[in-house]
Amino acid sequence: MTKTNRKRRYRRGYPVAVLIGFEADHAAIWRIFSRVAKPSLKVELEGRRTDEKIMYNFHESLIDAMKPILTEGVKTIVIAAPARTTYTTDFIKHVLKHHRYLIQSKSPNRANFAELVGSANSPTQVAELVKTPQFTKIVAETTSEEADHIVGALEKQLYATGNSAVVLYSLKEIEDILYDRNRKDDFENAYLLLT
Repeated sequence: MTKTNRKRRYRRGYPVAVLIGFEADHAAIWRIFSRVAKPSLKVELEGRRTDEKIMYNFHESLIDAMKPILTEGVKTIVIAAPARTTYTTDFIKHVLKHHRYLIQSKSPNRANFAELVGSANSPTQVAELVKTPQFTKIVAETTSEEADHIVGALEKQLYATGNSAVVLYSLKEIEDILYDRNRKDDFENAYLLLT
């Protein structure tokens, strides 16, 4: 097989953000990578927006759909909705009221929320939205905040005395811990920083 006949490998890049595109009857969740945007899930609104119980269930479904993505380490959530709607503010109010841990500054599960005006319903709309200077600025700002939070957590662990936290400084130490079958204590890793 020659080089011209060989298929090019698909590259998505690294995870950058979660994009939630609100529409009148649903919300589309997109995973934004450095090179592409991939659809994750579409959550349907099962009723009218005026019914509080329906809206509560709708917002909870969105939170439940985002949790696996957030546990993977993506902490930037960009919310997009058409102009002259209250979809983003309604969702942010729900998060503030029922999921405050997602926005508390000292929580390790904290996420950074940002709002954009626009539609994110189709791949074309998402591609156009992701290329805007506003989106780029939002991702840069929230990524910077996230990096500051990680550095703060690392410094706290490095300078803490008398706690059970373990900081490993080399890949060899990490490998030894991971492959040690006789290890009785279970580590819950928080961060892996490579320079």
